[in-house]
Amino acid sequence: VPGTIRKATSNPNLTTNHSQKIENEHSLDQQQNKKDYRNSNNNSSRDTQHITTASHQPAFLSFKSWFSTQLPENSSNILDTIKEKPKQEQHKLSIREEKLRKALSTPIIDLKTVTELSWFGVPDDLRPTIWKLLLAYIPPTIERQASTLLAKRTEYRQYIPEYFDIPDSERTSYQMATLKQIKVDAPRTVPSLQLFRGERAQQSLIRVLYIWAIRHPASGYVQGMNDLVVPYFVVFLSEIIDLNKNGEELRLLEAVSDEVFTDIEADVYWCLSRMLQGIQDNYTSSQPGIQRMVFKLQEILTRVDEPLCKHMKAQSIEFLVVGPQWMICLLVRELPFSLLTRLWDLYLSEQQIFIHFHVYVCAALLKSMSPKLQKLDLQELMPALRNFPVSWSMKEFDELIAQAYVWWQLFEASPSHLTRN
Repeated sequence: VPGTIRKATSNPNLTTNHSQKIENEHSLDQQQNKKDYRNSNNNSSRDTQHITTASHQPAFLSFKSWFSTQLPENSSNILDTIKEKPKQEQHKLSIREEKLRKALSTPIIDLKTVTELSWFGVPDDLRPTIWKLLLAYIPPTIERQASTLLAKRTEYRQYIPEYFDIPDSERTSYQMATLKQIKVDAPRTVPSLQLFRGERAQQSLIRVLYIWAIRHPASGYVQGMNDLVVPYFVVFLSEIIDLNKNGEELRLLEAVSDEVFTDIEADVYWCLSRMLQGIQDNYTSSQPGIQRMVFKLQEILTRVDEPLCKHMKAQSIEFLVVGPQWMICLLVRELPFSLLTRLWDLYLSEQQIFIHFHVYVCAALLKSMSPKLQKLDLQELMPALRNFPVSWSMKEFDELIAQAYVWWQLFEASPSHLTRN
């Protein structure tokens, strides 16, 4: 079936003890960062406690605060707040960017401010640092960041000869199956991105995925994880080379020294690990997390766009066929990179709940494409659901995120609202 996501054969001889060991290592590694985070929050004059409820409602405090200050008088439509005059929007953007740059320049970075402002997207040149901060890969205490990076990069370098640079004769059948699957998938990773066509990037991608899979045998490698590596590679490489020079990416990449390139690879590995740590349920056997997300998407779309759901059903298109790719790959394959990184800015600033909010984002995207999708038959509809037939400006994309947020507020805390009377 097109789009079916296969999983590398699991190893019945491996227990969860190794996974527990890895998780313990991550926990110990994060203890010092947590102390820095507390210091950072204590350094802020504002209340630093995120608000959550028993229904796991997200702490979108900055988003709600921004909306509350922008709502037109006597208006109840939250989407009206997005439709500001261009000059006003540009002014607000410059103010947010100024606040971000100021927050990042202090000896102990105010993470609450950075997290709230990142919800709206961050400037390209600040993104590498901000993503590392949001993922707790580097501490908010600036004087400790260099030593932390050195320690983690050194640790990753030790993994390469330990796990990767070994003869195939020393690998188990599980490890061989995993490596084979990763090597098959690596060339398919974002084929439109020239950067990943070169041998150097391909080998780096394979190493990161293989080492992660072997160190996390409870889930192992799942097809689609290769796409999750891409945003980190591109964002972190952007600090070193100009990725806007079309056709020259491979030449510029080859000019990067081995030491610097391995540093970037290490950063990618650790940031990917920290992201997957909170959503590993999506990558275990039978992928129960993915199934729940797909069923939830179908529930939401049935409520907000019943005609589209009926059309898909009439064309014999099942959500369980087309939906898993959107959930596993987090829209890496479907969105232009500028929109994808803007979305991931939001996701990384809301790590506790982003995987649930992602379902509402998918629903908003499908709703916006509904008029075009309903005109397509089966032969046209399947490719369109794989490669979205609509392009959005950044402003339009922000409106879709706002719509997803409205549905989150309406349905997540009160699931009964998904059922029509």
